[in-house]
Amino acid sequence: MARLVVRGGELVVRLTWWEKLAARHGDVHVPIGAVERVTVDASWWRVLRGTPGRGTWIPDVLSVGVRNVTGLDPSKAEAAGLGPSDAHGSRAGPTTEGSGTDTGAEGAEGSPARDFVALRPRSGPVVCVDLLPNASPYARLSVTDRAPDATAATVRMAVYRAHTAPPPSS
Repeated sequence: MARLVVRGGELVVRLTWWEKLAARHGDVHVPIGAVERVTVDASWWRVLRGTPGRGTWIPDVLSVGVRNVTGLDPSKAEAAGLGPSDAHGSRAGPTTEGSGTDTGAEGAEGSPARDFVALRPRSGPVVCVDLLPNASPYARLSVTDRAPDATAATVRMAVYRAHTAPPPSS
């Protein structure tokens, strides 16, 4: 099962060997300073945005890889009275390639954003890490976790320390 770990100044999605094969991707590394928000969601399908890209997508069994996200700006959607889940293109179930409308976050220049997901729907809640625009190749990391509250607390503490640490002396 994939794990979110803090290593040095990075947040790493550590994949097992078979998840690397399924995702056609190695471990994901993002700077801890790129983390904007960390949440825990009991519903795995709420964190899925956009359309499946490179990876393996077996509904209600496994979703691992990169998802392509375009559409509504989340801040505009919330102002219009839509919840954060609605702004990110959540549906009442998993999306399949080429189906439905594509809504979610958009990159800074209108280019599609990408999310990296490692979800096993029957294995527990999901830790969802939203990332700052242009600070990472991904807009969101979503990983199924057996101890999501502890993992989220660890990431939040690392972000807090990164933002309150004194600047390095020259």
